[in-house]
Amino acid sequence: MLNIIYEDKYIIIINKQNNLIVNNILYKKNKTLVDLLNEYYPNIVNVERNGIIHRLDKNTTGLLVVAKTNMSYKFLINSFLKKKNIKEYITLVSGLLISGGNINSYIKRDFKNKMKMKVSNNGKYSITHYRIIDKFNIFTLLKVILYTGRTHQIRVHMSYINHPIIGDFKYGKNISIFDKSMNFIKKRNINFNRQALHSSKLIIQHPVSNKFMHFYSEIPKDMMDLIKILKK
Repeated sequence: MLNIIYEDKYIIIINKQNNLIVNNILYKKNKTLVDLLNEYYPNIVNVERNGIIHRLDKNTTGLLVVAKTNMSYKFLINSFLKKKNIKEYITLVSGLLISGGNINSYIKRDFKNKMKMKVSNNGKYSITHYRIIDKFNIFTLLKVILYTGRTHQIRVHMSYINHPIIGDFKYGKNISIFDKSMNFIKKRNINFNRQALHSSKLIIQHPVSNKFMHFYSEIPKDMMDLIKILKK
């Protein structure tokens, strides 16, 4: 089921749930977000890439925009390339950060493990901005703004500065503060089985009116419950 929070003739704004792949051609077992879009909007198959402008990982929740026409698709892709649109995330990371900042690096696919990305000098330039919302125990709650949109960018960058996202074993495994944080959670019998990453705010320029539209998504219950328990 799709949680559609806004739509008109040109765009759809979806609040994606956990455990939903946007589009996975190689390892398709369950319905993807694209499959659901095709059921809801049969004509969207005529739009380039089924209208998908940007992706969220399977276990990342929150907002994404879909184009309903090829004109909208081209406009939105161009808007993102020109940095006119804004994507904000909320994430819970391992360890206590001292302050916010920017992470500037180059990211490319890790050819030793093609399911992962890594920081590399011959990758694509990537910028992540982060601000501290709160700190408690051995955790930091962050607001993150993406200025580029590389695959797994936030996950890679948080791991790169040695503060992996809680629950992100792909990029946190064998980093001491991540292991310590996950053991802290395990000892309290907390069941949280995904990366604590949520797309909370999306500002996009509408392809017809040219007005900037603001959309918000509250932190999902499983992540909010985790934060409340860890703050005690």
